[in-house]
Amino acid sequence: MRIVICYLSFVICHLSFVICYLSFVICHLLFVICHWSLVIGHLSFVV
Repeated sequence: MRIVICYLSFVICHLSFVICYLSFVICHLLFVICHWSLVIGHLSFVV
């Protein structure tokens, strides 16, 4: 029984890590998209 609880806690910890990593990747992608849209907008404003 203790092994099952340990395994479940490990799975939950791994899932939370994966969710945190995915949210970090999504945040990074949004930042890159926002940065490039600002750059393109600035370039189009200059041109």
